[in-house]
Parts: sequence; structure tokens; C-alpha cells
Amino acid sequence: MDVVLLSEAFTSPYPRERLYENRWVVIAHPDSDPGVSALDLLTSLPHVTYDSRHRVAPYAAMDAHGVHYRIGQLISDHLLIPHMVASAGGVAVHTFRVAVAMRERVDLRIEEFPLPVSPLRIDMVWNPRLADAAFIAWLREILVDATAFEF
Repeated sequence: MDVVLLSEAFTSPYPRERLYENRWVVIAHPDSDPGVSALDLLTSLPHVTYDSRHRVAPYAAMDAHGVHYRIGQLISDHLLIPHMVASAGGVAVHTFRVAVAMRERVDLRIEEFPLPVSPLRIDMVWNPRLADAAFIAWLREILVDATAFEF
């Protein structure tokens, strides 16, 4: 294995370099009341969320700020969350890049996450046994190009 993409939340003794950051957003059904704020969406609608052993940063932020919410549906694949929200309603917290990409396939309302929270940061972790500097540069360039995001 030449490189692993790893959230900064996970430690590694190997060399790493930031590949990209992805901020958190609130997604909701497009028919949700446009006059309702993102915070109101989070507190009034059932959440569709990824079933994970690890606490996702936005939920930790909501807990720290005393924001009350209720989980309505746990999903085993985080890429299904936008589909569930678009078809069945509710609200979810997701990453901006995924929400924008999924909005090309399903109709979604996207709002900024209303509380301070660190973005999801993804790093490239290099195999320390890989000594070919030209190959590392080439692979790094491909990954940077593949994850470039314009909005």
C-alpha cells in the first residue's frame, strides 16, 4: 500500500500531509419551512445519521451546547443519508462536499452548521518504505487533483 487517506482524528506514526478539509452542513428535505433556521431544523426534525462507534464532531458540539435533538433513523452507509433525507424527510448533519455532490442527484436543502465545529480533515499517510520521491510526487499530485473542489 502506497498511501492511506485518514482522518486527522486517527493517529499514525507515519509521515502525513493534509489532503483536504470538509466543513459540516445541515441537510434537510427541500420542502422544509424556508423560514426555519438550521438550528431549528436540528431541534425539531428527526435526524438521519450514520451508525458509528465514534462521536461525530457536530453531535459533540450540539451536546456541548445543550442542543436537544432526536435520532429517527440510523444508517449503515453515510452516503445513503442524503437519499433518505430527500425521500423520507428529516434532517441530517453531513459534509459539505458530499451534500453538494448528492444535490446533483436528489433535491436537498443545505444550510451551514449553526455551531462552531472543526471541519473534517483528511490526510494522506505515506508508506515509510516507499523511497521513490518521483513516485510519491506523482501520486500526491493525482490525489490532490482528484479531491480538488470548486463551488
